[in-house]
Amino acid sequence: MRRTFRNTRTAAALLLLGALAAGCGSGPAKSVEPKLSAAISFRALWWSSEQMEGLNPNAPPPKNTEVTLQRWEYTDPIAVPHPDTLEAVLELKNGSEAGAEAEVEWVLRWRVGPINDSTQAEWEPPLPARRAPAVRVNPGGSALVRLPVDLASKMKAHEPAGAWPWALRVEALVRTRSSGPPLASAEAELQIFPGN
Repeated sequence: MRRTFRNTRTAAALLLLGALAAGCGSGPAKSVEPKLSAAISFRALWWSSEQMEGLNPNAPPPKNTEVTLQRWEYTDPIAVPHPDTLEAVLELKNGSEAGAEAEVEWVLRWRVGPINDSTQAEWEPPLPARRAPAVRVNPGGSALVRLPVDLASKMKAHEPAGAWPWALRVEALVRTRSSGPPLASAEAELQIFPGN
C-alpha cells in the first residue's frame, strides 16, 4: 500500500514538472510582421505591333494593349509610345507568412524648363500627397496599385510660357492600416521628350 502511494506521488510530481516546463517554453505567440517589397513602373494603353502595321493616323484603331514605358517621346505612332495619359503602377510583393492591408501614399514631382533647352529645367515642389485605398496583399502574394497621370494637361498648362515637363518623378510610401513607419517605398522617374 505504501509503495503504491509513493509511485502515485512520483507520477504526479513528474506530470507537474512536465506542465511547468511546457508552460515556460510556450510563452505568448510572436506576431509575424509582413515583409513587403515595392517597385514602380510606368504603363499606358497603346497600339499593338499588329495594329501599327499600316496604321492610318487620321483614323487610328483603339489602343487596347498595355505597354511599359521606358521614356515618353513625341514621335510618329510606330516609334516610342507617347500617350496623353499614363499610370504609375506600384507592384507590391509579400515575402512573409503574414498578410497586410497596405495603404499607399503617392508623391509626384515634375521637372520643368524651356522647351528648347532641357539643361535649364528644374524640379518643381512636390505636389500634395495622394492616398490610394487600402489593398490586401496576401502571404506570398502580390498586388498592383495604380495612379493615373494626365500628361497632356501638364503639357498644355506650360505651353503658353514655352515650357515643357521634361521629367516626372513618382515616389510611393507603403504603410499598414495601423500607420507607423513605412513597410516599403519605391521611386521611379520617366524622361519626357518633345521630339523633333
